[in-house]
Amino acid sequence: MNRRQPYPPILPHSSKPGELLPPMVRTRTDWVTVLVNGSWHECYQHWIAQSPHGVNLNTTFINQMVKMFTPAAVGLATTALRQHLDTYRTFYASAQVTLFAEPLLDLAEETVCVFGLLSPIQRALGSIDSSAPPFLEQVNTLACQVDQCREGDEPFPTSIYAPGDGFFSAVDGTTGISNSTLRQVETYPERFALVDIQVTTLYGPVMRIRKDGTDMTLVA
Repeated sequence: MNRRQPYPPILPHSSKPGELLPPMVRTRTDWVTVLVNGSWHECYQHWIAQSPHGVNLNTTFINQMVKMFTPAAVGLATTALRQHLDTYRTFYASAQVTLFAEPLLDLAEETVCVFGLLSPIQRALGSIDSSAPPFLEQVNTLACQVDQCREGDEPFPTSIYAPGDGFFSAVDGTTGISNSTLRQVETYPERFALVDIQVTTLYGPVMRIRKDGTDMTLVA
């Protein structure tokens, strides 16, 4: 899922002729889905083993489990993407872009994390949500989106995250996903999660604009 956002419009300012307007920066905000792996399946097994009366596998239980594991998954995803952006900082600077990766924990109305751990639970329950595609299918679909969504003029190889990319594999450290990781996801889906992270892109230098009568001119 690649939720591209347009550049914000340049809004008119009330100002006097010759007056410098506030600095402006071209920006965009995108969401990238990050594949991470973690040990929450071990926590889940320990949780089941320590429950004296067993666990009632229902929608309420799953919602509680997702809520409990989400902060850890978001932390792993954000850290991995930030490290990737920092590794290629010189590369981004040469393209005159600056990128910031931030979590989306404030979006209470959206599903921030999808855990492969739900797959075996859903199988045990006969599937809670039959409309949701299997976890491996979601991973495969997202991994194919980078090439499809690239517009062809980005100064970045597909292995490096570029503004607008919809997928990043923290397991592989790249926008692609290796065959070995896909096999691991297929065999051990409970060890993986898909996490939505927000990426803000700043383009080029800050622009200063001066209003002269009805004309707007850039100021170096």
